[in-house]
Amino acid sequence: MNATEITTESKLKVPNLTAMAEYEDDIVVSGITGTKTLSGGAARLSSEILDASDGETPLREVVPAIGDAATAVAIAEALYEDGILYPVELLDPFDVDEGHRSLLESLLLGLDVTQRPAFASRVQETTIGLYGDPTVAEALREPLEAIGCSLDDPDPDVMVFVETESTRDRREVNRDWLDSEATLVRARLRGSTVEIGPLLTPSSDACLECLTTRAELNDAHQRLDYRSIVSASTYETAFCGHVLTRLALQAGLDRIPPELVGEIRRFDCRTFEHTSARLLGVPGCEACDAND
Repeated sequence: MNATEITTESKLKVPNLTAMAEYEDDIVVSGITGTKTLSGGAARLSSEILDASDGETPLREVVPAIGDAATAVAIAEALYEDGILYPVELLDPFDVDEGHRSLLESLLLGLDVTQRPAFASRVQETTIGLYGDPTVAEALREPLEAIGCSLDDPDPDVMVFVETESTRDRREVNRDWLDSEATLVRARLRGSTVEIGPLLTPSSDACLECLTTRAELNDAHQRLDYRSIVSASTYETAFCGHVLTRLALQAGLDRIPPELVGEIRRFDCRTFEHTSARLLGVPGCEACDAND
């Protein structure tokens, strides 16, 4: 389905994370894809559709309030293209609770409208490998399995590596990535802080020296005390798991945030605040230059 295939039989839904407010003749919609203001007559007609977009009411029931079917479909298509609502059949293949549905909604509407029809099949065909800290790995396992991703493929599309002070398999994971066609999502746990990055795609130019020694050199710029995630709160573990689940799925959908490619970004699990990103020195490390 694409936007032009919305019909009067379509059942539409406003994502769970969307907020709407009315200001005089305008409607301000704050949702997954940003904030949009609907003004004038379009605001009134859109409001009729949005109010009925509960995932169960077919669009035809709103037609009398709109005036005619063609206008209702056109407005619904525009709202769908803007990421304000979506046809529920796009997520029907997923039998998930509301929490997981919110994650899927944000991923679906983050795609270009032409890519949304294949969303369910792409997610359920994605294979993800979990490495490193087992506590966080389990926080990822439940939602990924719930939406149908495979976690047992020996050659996954995405590798998620969660590192703590006690992690001992870094070099092994790096070698596995270098020998694969996977995207590598790296995360380091430091107390309540999680460092994510770099995200390395199959075409990334890197070597074992870049991925290990160079990363350790980067640490020398700011010394922080490690604390195993095992001693952290369940809340912190869950939050870290949610962020990494989203990134793993974005990688599987080829929608990696550009600011995380080749960078380390730090954010705090408690405050949700991002701090400045630090560029990881890859490629072009001394080892690479020496081997040219």
